[in-house]
Amino acid sequence: MPPNDIGVLAAIFLLFLATLLSTSDVKYHRSALVLALASYSAVILLRAPSLLSMYRLWAESGTLYFNYAYKYGPVQALLNPTSNYFDLSANVASAMAVLAGLRWWPLIDTGLGYLAALTVPLAIFGSIKETRLRVALLLGIAVAACCVSAAETFGTVLHNKGWGAVYAGIALTASATGNQQRKTARFLLFVAPFTGTPALFLLVVWAACAMVLRKKDLLRPLAYCVPGVLTQIVFFLLPAQTTGLAARHLDLQSLVYIPYLSLLRLLVSTIWPKLFFETLSPSFSALVIAAGLYVALVVAMLLLSIRNALWLLAAASLGLFAATALLALGGSVTLLQAFFGLRYYFPSVAILLACAMSLMTAAPRRIQIAVALPIIAVCSLNLSYDSSFAGGLWEPRQPSWEEQVAIQATKADQFFTIYPGGWTLKLPQCGAHHC
Repeated sequence: MPPNDIGVLAAIFLLFLATLLSTSDVKYHRSALVLALASYSAVILLRAPSLLSMYRLWAESGTLYFNYAYKYGPVQALLNPTSNYFDLSANVASAMAVLAGLRWWPLIDTGLGYLAALTVPLAIFGSIKETRLRVALLLGIAVAACCVSAAETFGTVLHNKGWGAVYAGIALTASATGNQQRKTARFLLFVAPFTGTPALFLLVVWAACAMVLRKKDLLRPLAYCVPGVLTQIVFFLLPAQTTGLAARHLDLQSLVYIPYLSLLRLLVSTIWPKLFFETLSPSFSALVIAAGLYVALVVAMLLLSIRNALWLLAAASLGLFAATALLALGGSVTLLQAFFGLRYYFPSVAILLACAMSLMTAAPRRIQIAVALPIIAVCSLNLSYDSSFAGGLWEPRQPSWEEQVAIQATKADQFFTIYPGGWTLKLPQCGAHHC
């Protein structure tokens, strides 16, 4: 096992110790918070150390957003309509990149991806009062960052939309635990819908569940989401031809496969990551059984949420995944048949694990200790399988960005090699808004 993976597992173990301290006498709470913050930061920094030594420009981040800003300038980049939804993080990053200059693009892309991950504790500490919940959320999100499902999302500015849903989940946790009056939680609810569709889906499903259960206290904080929701509706109505929702083909088959996909790829493969890499072709009876289990699980979560609203957030995270899987490029059938599209899994996995860890803190100490070894084992298995992505995601195997920029200054229509492997970015010769 690589040294950085050993470091990640050690940090996860220390995070678990912090959860034990956070449920002990109040005099240990400050130590628990310090230990949790240091351990979470270690997980993020050790997760993919090559990102710290070789910055990169990522996939659609370059082709849809940075390229758009390169052509039209930073002001127009802030209102980029390419994807049929508003993506605050990608728009701001591309505007910053075109102002800074071509040489700095990979640093901005990678740096803002790290910023989204590293500022999670600020969102948690500002939104949540209870020490045990603060530490539990950090533990759950850190474990999710180790999962296979986080591979494509981690450290990339485009997929900050996944982190946007996690931030929305933090704000909803504040609502579920009676902290909704905190200014940070209100700010997160205001900003989250601007980060893209995952946060929007989570908030909409949460609102629907709260209305079904007639929990008005969980609906009131969502008033802060209205500007972002209206913005997404406007961008949804804008015309698109080859990108965004125009490239998504919704059909009944995609809907039928959601329960099977959710149970196996989203839930079971988090514990048994080998399953994530299997090509799944369910029979009719398997689809029927999966649908029954899925409905039973959601109903159970909704019933449990009558006493503890954290279960409502867990149910909403399943709805978030169902919506994103339906709108995935190729839909849920494609996600079943191949093990790519990891960006669609991460937000739901992170929110589910955060809810699970939060609920665990209310359990007896012996139960908390009993789950420690499985948590470490799950992280170890996930990191092991995640290494199969190293060549395409983490390990530098491309020409130096500086070399490519030097060629661009003398040659028109230069093709840049970007990540993941096989992706290229074609930029026109220097013009008014670049170089």
